[in-house]
Amino acid sequence: MKGFLFLLLVTGICAQQSHYADFLWGSIPGPQQQPCRDFAKAVCTNKTSMSSALKELFKYQVNQAFKDFKPDAVTQELYEAAKDYEEENCQVDISIPPNSTLYGSFVASGMTDISVKIHSDTKIIEVRLNNKSEVDFLRVYNVTNFDIVYEKDVIAYLDSEKASKSSFAKKIRTLGTESDDSTNDFSIHRLRNSAYTDLLIASVLLKVNPSLVHNPKLYRKMRAIAEDVLKEIQLLFGVMDYPSSIRHYLCLGVDDFLFGPPETFLNENMVRKALTLYQLYFRVTAPFTRINLKHWNLPLECRVAYYDVLFTVADQAFQLYYGYDFGHSGNSFFVENAYNAMNGKLIFGHPYIYGYDFGFPIEYVYGSIGSVIGHEIFHSYGVNQILTDAVHDVFYNDIYQEAHDCLKDYYGNFVGPGGIKPNGTLKANEGFADIQSARVIARLVKRITMKRIQGNNSAWPRSHRKAQEAEIQKALQLAFVGMAEIDCRSYIKERNDSEEEVQSLKTDSHPRSAIRANAMVLQVAEFTDAFRCTPDDKLYHDPEEACEAFPIRQKSDFWH
Repeated sequence: MKGFLFLLLVTGICAQQSHYADFLWGSIPGPQQQPCRDFAKAVCTNKTSMSSALKELFKYQVNQAFKDFKPDAVTQELYEAAKDYEEENCQVDISIPPNSTLYGSFVASGMTDISVKIHSDTKIIEVRLNNKSEVDFLRVYNVTNFDIVYEKDVIAYLDSEKASKSSFAKKIRTLGTESDDSTNDFSIHRLRNSAYTDLLIASVLLKVNPSLVHNPKLYRKMRAIAEDVLKEIQLLFGVMDYPSSIRHYLCLGVDDFLFGPPETFLNENMVRKALTLYQLYFRVTAPFTRINLKHWNLPLECRVAYYDVLFTVADQAFQLYYGYDFGHSGNSFFVENAYNAMNGKLIFGHPYIYGYDFGFPIEYVYGSIGSVIGHEIFHSYGVNQILTDAVHDVFYNDIYQEAHDCLKDYYGNFVGPGGIKPNGTLKANEGFADIQSARVIARLVKRITMKRIQGNNSAWPRSHRKAQEAEIQKALQLAFVGMAEIDCRSYIKERNDSEEEVQSLKTDSHPRSAIRANAMVLQVAEFTDAFRCTPDDKLYHDPEEACEAFPIRQKSDFWH
């Protein structure tokens, strides 16, 4: 990518906001691009999207920072392990019974009642029992080169029936790796999904540009967007056509969002200390890799997943020894990913949010990254599960069940190459999040635009109604462009490679990119209004055909 947009971003990170605004407003497809026939094609064909360019820019700057990087032996081994890793061969359930020789060797995660003190000078780990209420053990490990001293009550506690229970799923996290298209012997983008990766990348980027690690301005902006989206969802839930007992159940708050690495990663001294401890711990424990993999019936090619486990232990030791918590998540903060962990946390990798503080039009920002935030929020509200016990009655409500069935049929009818039909049940969950987010973002953008053009004058003159409608229409158009652009890269891949499209159709739980944007906007009434689609257009919204999981009691008109 060396096109105009990428060069504009590389050379003009501090450029005038008008440059970006002009480019984005100019990206709205006109009637000649036929957005009501094929919106994805109208938005994505023959141009680079801003959201794609931002991700490329972040990757470019990371690559520049690592241009002269020489990996140490620990990092090189992790890189080699990542290259050897094959996910399909590395799935295993870890279930260690209390009578196993492995049990009780070391408690690493989920500690609430066990306190551990690390004496690095004497190589002693002291384990004490704070109280005897129930505690969860995530995993248990052997620790080599340390003597472990248990308080007497700890032994009884570990032997008790209560201590052997755990609410954690005992399964190694699967680890994805990106393909390395470079000719270099080492690519930092192959190292993923471990606390070590975050520390290593942060240690290099802090010397070059700390904002690539944590940008307070960007972080505040992302939180503000998340807060706006949550408020709009709360408004929706307040008027939806459900019994009042299950109407108000927004179970997330803005503090549940993790936007890139936390501010803790700006402490260069602590990053260096942690990286040193991790490397030391790895060198001590790595010789026992084959033995522990054998216990789990895993081949050596799966050692990268085991290494990820080791660094979980190393991080616990670091926290206990230094009293400093970086706030690591299950995946690297530097991976291009956004996901709902379904444990009350929503994580957005830095490449996904990077650049949205550059002064883009707010309509585009809410349409692009705002719709991703909304998408991840809605994973907490269906359709496969709802993230709160208080409202599971929703699952058994006829309206919700009808919507679920509707979504399965809807996404199952987007026929692919060779007449292949998708599995609608597989696609419904992600499709639900797409559609619900798009509807909420459309309403939010309308609300923000009306507030901006009306100001405090609620009695807007009727003579200005047409100008008001035109401005809202334009705002919505740009928001929908932002939604579609998120998938432009993969849309172009699938458009140019039918095998890629078929693979996505068959195996990916997300709607394939070739139809994803079109399937989403067809379910949103505001799209038809914004682009003035007619009943003869393929993407004309018919309310009778809409899949409404959260129908509102009294539909408001387009402008309110």
